[in-house]
Amino acid sequence: MPIPDLFRGRMTIPAICAPMFLVSGPKLITSCCKSGVVFSDIIHAYHARKAIDAGVDGIIAVASGAGGHAGTQRAFSLVRELREFACRHPAAAVVFAAVD
Repeated sequence: MPIPDLFRGRMTIPAICAPMFLVSGPKLITSCCKSGVVFSDIIHAYHARKAIDAGVDGIIAVASGAGGHAGTQRAFSLVRELREFACRHPAAAVVFAAVD
Protein backbone atom coordinates (compact mmCIF):
# COMPACT_ATOMS: atom_id res chain seq x y z
CA MET A 1 0.00 0.00 0.00
CA PRO A 2 1.51 3.37 -0.97
CA ILE A 3 1.80 6.25 1.49
CA PRO A 4 -1.25 8.55 1.14
CA ASP A 5 -0.48 12.03 -0.24
CA LEU A 6 -1.67 13.57 3.03
CA PHE A 7 1.29 11.94 4.85
CA ARG A 8 3.95 12.04 2.13
CA GLY A 9 6.96 14.07 3.26
CA ARG A 10 5.45 14.67 6.72
CA MET A 11 6.38 11.44 8.47
CA THR A 12 9.61 10.14 9.87
CA ILE A 13 10.45 6.59 10.83
CA PRO A 14 12.18 6.14 14.18
CA ALA A 15 15.47 4.32 13.96
CA ILE A 16 16.35 1.96 16.77
CA CYS A 17 19.92 0.88 17.15
CA ALA A 18 20.75 -2.09 19.37
CA PRO A 19 24.25 -3.19 18.39
CA MET A 20 26.07 -5.96 20.21
CA PHE A 21 29.52 -4.71 21.19
CA LEU A 22 31.51 -7.86 20.36
CA VAL A 23 29.89 -8.25 16.94
CA SER A 24 29.45 -4.61 15.90
CA GLY A 25 32.62 -3.07 17.24
CA PRO A 26 33.26 0.15 19.17
CA LYS A 27 32.85 2.52 16.21
CA LEU A 28 29.20 1.54 15.61
CA ILE A 29 28.41 1.56 19.34
CA THR A 30 29.89 5.05 19.80
CA SER A 31 28.09 6.38 16.73
CA CYS A 32 24.72 5.04 17.91
CA CYS A 33 25.19 6.51 21.38
CA LYS A 34 26.03 9.95 19.99
CA SER A 35 23.01 9.90 17.68
CA GLY A 36 20.12 9.30 20.03
CA VAL A 37 18.66 8.16 23.30
CA VAL A 38 20.63 5.53 25.20
CA PHE A 39 19.03 2.90 27.45
CA SER A 40 20.95 0.28 29.40
CA ASP A 41 19.55 -3.06 30.48
CA ILE A 42 20.52 -4.04 34.00
CA ILE A 43 19.96 -7.02 36.29
CA HIS A 44 21.09 -5.41 39.54
CA ALA A 45 20.97 -1.97 41.18
CA TYR A 46 24.78 -1.86 41.08
CA HIS A 47 24.67 -1.86 37.26
CA ALA A 48 21.87 0.73 37.24
CA ARG A 49 23.98 3.12 39.32
CA LYS A 50 26.94 2.69 36.95
CA ALA A 51 24.73 3.27 33.90
CA ILE A 52 23.10 6.39 35.36
CA ASP A 53 26.47 7.77 36.40
CA ALA A 54 27.67 7.16 32.83
CA GLY A 55 24.80 9.33 31.55
CA VAL A 56 22.26 6.93 30.06
CA ASP A 57 18.79 8.28 29.33
CA GLY A 58 17.01 5.27 30.76
CA ILE A 59 17.27 1.93 32.49
CA ILE A 60 15.67 -1.33 31.40
CA ALA A 61 15.48 -3.35 34.61
CA VAL A 62 15.46 -7.07 33.82
CA ALA A 63 14.27 -9.06 36.81
CA SER A 64 13.95 -12.80 37.23
CA GLY A 65 11.28 -14.31 35.05
CA ALA A 66 11.90 -11.90 32.18
CA GLY A 67 13.29 -14.62 29.95
CA GLY A 68 16.47 -14.60 27.92
CA HIS A 69 19.29 -12.97 29.87
CA ALA A 70 17.14 -12.44 32.96
CA GLY A 71 18.46 -11.42 36.31
CA THR A 72 18.20 -13.49 39.44
CA GLN A 73 16.49 -10.83 41.56
CA ARG A 74 12.71 -10.71 41.83
CA ALA A 75 10.96 -7.65 40.42
CA PHE A 76 9.68 -6.26 43.74
CA SER A 77 13.12 -6.45 45.30
CA LEU A 78 14.77 -4.79 42.31
CA VAL A 79 12.11 -2.03 42.25
CA ARG A 80 12.76 -1.28 45.91
CA GLU A 81 16.51 -0.96 45.34
CA LEU A 82 16.15 1.19 42.23
CA ARG A 83 13.68 3.55 43.92
CA GLU A 84 16.28 4.34 46.58
CA PHE A 85 18.48 6.20 44.09
CA ALA A 86 16.74 6.44 40.70
CA CYS A 87 14.32 9.12 41.91
CA ARG A 88 17.31 11.41 42.49
CA HIS A 89 18.07 11.18 38.75
CA PRO A 90 14.87 12.48 37.12
CA ALA A 91 16.43 12.37 33.65
CA ALA A 92 16.61 8.57 33.75
CA ALA A 93 13.49 6.63 32.84
CA VAL A 94 13.09 3.15 34.30
CA VAL A 95 11.38 0.34 32.37
CA PHE A 96 10.86 -3.13 33.82
CA ALA A 97 10.86 -6.51 32.17
CA ALA A 98 9.67 -9.36 34.38
CA VAL A 99 7.06 -12.02 34.86
CA ASP A 100 6.38 -12.61 38.54
